[in-house]
Amino acid sequence: DYRPKGDCIYILGNETDGVSAASDNLADTALGIPMRNGVESLNVAVTASLIAFCDSMGAQPA
Repeated sequence: DYRPKGDCIYILGNETDGVSAASDNLADTALGIPMRNGVESLNVAVTASLIAFCDSMGAQPA
């Protein structure tokens, strides 16, 4: 359960390369979504939807 201390920006990377090194260097925290049942990754739209939902409920995926 991640709770930012103030305003935050989520930087989402693609399934193959993730985020750029420059973006990664600017980040204070890196988050991930655990995968189950053989799922290797989620597409960025699904990930953004999960983040938006969790944020609206007051919690972010860890």
